[in-house]
Amino acid sequence: MLREDSFTALEAERQGECWIVPVSFKGDRLTVSAWAPFAGYLRIGLVSHPDGKPIAGYAAEDSDPIVGDALCKRVTWRGKSDLSVWTCK
Repeated sequence: MLREDSFTALEAERQGECWIVPVSFKGDRLTVSAWAPFAGYLRIGLVSHPDGKPIAGYAAEDSDPIVGDALCKRVTWRGKSDLSVWTCK
């Protein structure tokens, strides 16, 4: 059970990776709050379910890095943020 508008907190000393279970959502964008000090950054990739293959154009490698202290930062992939094609109707 996830609290509305909140997910979790993760911490990695050097490098980390996190996978979450498939989620349904309404809206057209993903926002995150992150604190990535000391030249750290956050990248987010979307994968298909159930095979876990990266979605073309939305892989972690396509994600624009989120750096520093960010509150409700819109996630973008090569400048694109529209996720409406996957929104639950």
